[in-house]
Amino acid sequence: MFQQLPPLLDYAFLSAPDSPETFIISRSGAVRHWQEGIGNGLPVKRREQTLPSLFVMENVSSSKWKWRKNYLPILEAGSYTLFALKDELWCKTPDGCFAYPGNKPLSEERFNAEAGNIELFWDKWLASGRCLPPMTPALDGAWRMSLIHSRCAFWGTHCKYGVEKYGEFRADGFPPTIISICNTFLAFEHTAEARELFSCYITRFVRPNGTLDYYGSSFAEYGMLLETASRLASAPGGEAFFASLHAPLTALCRYVYNQLNPWLTEPGSYYYLPCGSPEADRRKDKGEYFHNAAWLCKGLNALEKAAGKWMPREELWELHHIAEVLKRRTERAFNERRAALNGFPPYAVHQTEAIGDHADSVEYAYANYRYYPEMLSSGFFDKETMEAIINIRETRHGEIFGMTRFYWKDYPEELADHWTLFSYAQGLLELRDRDRFMALLKAHLLNYISPDLFYAYESVTLHTTPRFAYSDWCIPAQLVLPQMLLASFHYTTADGVLLNWDGPDKDIQELF
Repeated sequence: MFQQLPPLLDYAFLSAPDSPETFIISRSGAVRHWQEGIGNGLPVKRREQTLPSLFVMENVSSSKWKWRKNYLPILEAGSYTLFALKDELWCKTPDGCFAYPGNKPLSEERFNAEAGNIELFWDKWLASGRCLPPMTPALDGAWRMSLIHSRCAFWGTHCKYGVEKYGEFRADGFPPTIISICNTFLAFEHTAEARELFSCYITRFVRPNGTLDYYGSSFAEYGMLLETASRLASAPGGEAFFASLHAPLTALCRYVYNQLNPWLTEPGSYYYLPCGSPEADRRKDKGEYFHNAAWLCKGLNALEKAAGKWMPREELWELHHIAEVLKRRTERAFNERRAALNGFPPYAVHQTEAIGDHADSVEYAYANYRYYPEMLSSGFFDKETMEAIINIRETRHGEIFGMTRFYWKDYPEELADHWTLFSYAQGLLELRDRDRFMALLKAHLLNYISPDLFYAYESVTLHTTPRFAYSDWCIPAQLVLPQMLLASFHYTTADGVLLNWDGPDKDIQELF
């Protein structure tokens, strides 16, 4: 039985796509120019602090907030209208129009003209790509808003994970950001822009030795970058795109090869799988994880298929050979470790027992949150294994109110966390499981995102009224929505089957 929770209401941000400046608008009405180092990292702590503000909007805390036309980066909150223009925040107030920082007066005519230019720019941009069939006004606005605001969060073409805590420069190189935005933009046929963003990332964040300039990259993310590069290279004009990034992509591949060479890199076990971080938060938990190995297989195979014809033959032979070696090693390790667990699908070589409850340990919580979903999305495992992983989530407290549960015994609060959700959704799509997919989409729309701004923060509270962001807004979480909405109409499985559905179920559209 579906249970709709109290609404999620938290801050908004405004930023122009060609500017590094970000402005935060809190539900209390305080408007702040974001600067790294001012304010505690977690939203729950920042709410307890008095932070410097540009100004405070009056009588807006209970107002219905909305984006102009439901998607434009123009916030209408009570009697206030705000948008970012280059490096400034422009605001129409009951006392006139002003630009901040500086509280500089503006004419209403100029303010309205610039708002009109923003509308024209984004409507033209949306029309240049793929548009979803009409649904409800809220759904129509939600997917548009997700694309636009994710693009605004970048600093030009420089990658940004999100805002507030996730606007800090230490998070810029996080691979899931560029992976999610490029795959989403490609799916919505903004191909040239996806290539431009990806090229900027690879040029900036792949070091000469092939390692990523980030503090906790997983090997799955290396595989995902290769797979995303392959998707971008498969579109028309792909040969020139691949040629421009051949050197850094080759360096990345060679780094991966070295991780599979036990005479060069100390192995984690006699299986010789890539041994490293499973994800940034758990970067000290180095081991042989099956989502890492499976996604490396997918990335190497995708690169061979998409760009092999443009590679020197020796380079192609090496790529193909190592992908096959990794595939055999992964199959052997997974099958033997599964047998040792009496048929329970393991997430890592070192796992010694079946999971009882995902809250029993931090590693089990992360297995539910990320490792198992990425095993599903890799396409490496057979139908029976994928169904067993879904059963683990559903029967061992991996879900709460239809959402991904994020909690372990020592964690302060039980949360839902959805930035990894599309990996799980892809598994359902590959299984053609329409009922579970629609139930997941319903929970995400009605219990995870804010009902007025359509925001998806990285994690959200479950047991407060109203509900809040527990961790900050980030691009991968925001882009779950347009990816799932697009897949509710059309999705091509890994084996080439096109799923043509009718969009979100009627009950979802009636409620949202």
